[in-house]
Amino acid sequence: MKKLLLGLILSTSSLAAYAQTLPSPTFNSVTLQKPLAAASGGTGSATAAGALSNLAGNPAAGTYSLDCTSAANCTTVRIGAGPFASIAGSSSQVFSVAPATTATEAPQDQQTVGGAGTSYVNETTSRSIGTTFTNSTGAPIFVIASTSVPEAIGLFVFVNGTEVAGAFGGGNGTAFFSNISFIVPNGDTYEITQSGSPTLISWFELEQ
Repeated sequence: MKKLLLGLILSTSSLAAYAQTLPSPTFNSVTLQKPLAAASGGTGSATAAGALSNLAGNPAAGTYSLDCTSAANCTTVRIGAGPFASIAGSSSQVFSVAPATTATEAPQDQQTVGGAGTSYVNETTSRSIGTTFTNSTGAPIFVIASTSVPEAIGLFVFVNGTEVAGAFGGGNGTAFFSNISFIVPNGDTYEITQSGSPTLISWFELEQ
């Protein structure tokens, strides 16, 4: 009996010695032998370069993905299965947008009257009453024409053949000063006609 008790005591002491707390293991690197496939939520690769390549992939048409040479250097974007478009990743990069060509597209700023880059240009020496001109600036223009109008005559503004404005003398024997202003869409013709002999004083156009 004494031998049995002594044996139990020695066995318990041995187990207590083996039950001590050991430090957690530290690994400098781990190599995955069977990486989880990308289709299952993994990267499909045991290396960072392989993971980037697999995740960029060749997407179906209509989808987008990045092509990266490293985790911090993604320089191109793939649109569908088509060609690559450069994205330098610089805050100073400027992307060009084509001018709107339909009513459902948003116009560029320079396609609006008074948009970026517009200014008043003195066209007095190159404009005249009774002559048709064409707006070929690529954007709408705003025209201001000042005239001295004798009595009992009229001025008429035509844009693309449609009368849009006019000014008329009072017929009291006194000439008067008249300002006529109007907008001309890009590509339209414009003209100021008269029913008498007005004098053109100035002609300014707000244009690109």
